[in-house]
Amino acid sequence: MRSGIFLPVARLTNGSNSREIPFAEKPERFRDDDSGYVWHVICILMTQPAAVAAVVSTPDVLTVMNRNPFGVWTHARTAKWMLIALVVVGLFGQPFLSHLKPSKLEILDFYQEWSSARSLMTGRSIYAPLEETIGPYLGLVREPGTGWYWSINVHPPTSVLLAVPLQSIDYWNAFLAWNLTSLAALGLSLWLVFRELDVRFSVRCVLPLLTGLLLCEPLWQQTIQGQLNLVLLLILTGVWVADRHERPVIAGTLLGLAMVIKLFPGFLFAYFLFQRRWRALIAGTASVFGFTLLTVGLTGSDAYVTYWHEVFPTTGQWWSAWNNASLAGFWFKLFAVEQYGRSLTPLIGNTAIAQVGTAISWSVVLAMLLPIIWRARSRQELDHAFGLTLTAMLLISPVTWEHYFLLLLLPLTLVWMSRSDSGPSRWLFRCIVAALGLPLIMIGNIVIPGGFFGGTAGSIHTLTLLSLQTYGLTALYALHISLTRPAIFAATQPAPQTGHATASVST
Repeated sequence: MRSGIFLPVARLTNGSNSREIPFAEKPERFRDDDSGYVWHVICILMTQPAAVAAVVSTPDVLTVMNRNPFGVWTHARTAKWMLIALVVVGLFGQPFLSHLKPSKLEILDFYQEWSSARSLMTGRSIYAPLEETIGPYLGLVREPGTGWYWSINVHPPTSVLLAVPLQSIDYWNAFLAWNLTSLAALGLSLWLVFRELDVRFSVRCVLPLLTGLLLCEPLWQQTIQGQLNLVLLLILTGVWVADRHERPVIAGTLLGLAMVIKLFPGFLFAYFLFQRRWRALIAGTASVFGFTLLTVGLTGSDAYVTYWHEVFPTTGQWWSAWNNASLAGFWFKLFAVEQYGRSLTPLIGNTAIAQVGTAISWSVVLAMLLPIIWRARSRQELDHAFGLTLTAMLLISPVTWEHYFLLLLLPLTLVWMSRSDSGPSRWLFRCIVAALGLPLIMIGNIVIPGGFFGGTAGSIHTLTLLSLQTYGLTALYALHISLTRPAIFAATQPAPQTGHATASVST
């Protein structure tokens, strides 16, 4: 179904087989059939909104926190969902399973962690050039005249340690093991969220849940690339659960672990700071230092010197990547003079406008978030404040790829349970879910001349297709704010004084 060469752009060969590996390509069965590929995309676009509409609609009017968001299961509704699930599994089940393990000539994102861990075990630098490792590690060579999308691992040093337990098996089987571990982390995260929020879940709820997962583009991208997000999701869910049960040391320790794996989860320290949770902050800070010292002990201090001086500065080029859904991505795609990753025609070539627009957007997000965190007191208010912080984290992160949306499990569940099932919020939520689950890469291959990875996008593409996920993420934040802010601020208003009220009546 989905294709996925997300690391090199190269011709790879193992001596007997040679194959051109583009940055992203059509599925094998559609490589010479453009009409079939278009029909494949149409199938996704037709089934996804239908399933989304059915998933988020329930026959009941939702209260403030509906414990039964899946709705009432009548015989007719069960039969409908069995049919929908059967069609979706038939269309996408086998292709999804086939992406759990890459082919022998595919080098995908997880290779960064696996190769760095192999380098660690063999005495090389964990930031050794990737091209130098594919020969000894994979038995592949790059043919002359072809380039690489990434030349070295772009992730922090601690993330490499996640792949160390997989060094006893080859890259392809390690990839499979990582994907299976990640799916287990997703299942555990779902169970924790549903348990903590007391969501009523029956066997029949598996039907819409499985349908939604198979139509979830972020999950496809996570699986195709072997990304780190589902492990991060489990860690961040653990932070929330620990906070709910008043375990600040555990919450802070887990948050510190998440931050050293990927930097952007560090934004969640704002939640504990403005909640005045000093023990969690201290534990989190100690955790960051502790895991960093552990990594230095295993990899050497040179790994951090290389990361901060050579690797981290290169991440700025992805601010204007086509599928960067962050607020910074929106502004830099529209106005940045230097466009990296893929070709863009800016609306106005003025990087200063992009920088100012990004700063203003970040300020607005923080101005809406921080007072809510500060005032939240009840358990339900704190849940919403934490969920809002997760969404704000992705808006403010300089780079937000579509597979990062998996980290929105908690805020999406909270909004799903809190919204009204009548009026604009019902349809807005449906549009948000559809936008976040949009197969952007596949649509870009059809809509943008030259394809998503070979064409040049104009400003009209940036304002429409390439920003749909930014709009969806922003709309989720705004909807969640609208559901949360009135209750929190009303709860913190001082009670009216009876004497003043009586005086005004007698007057």
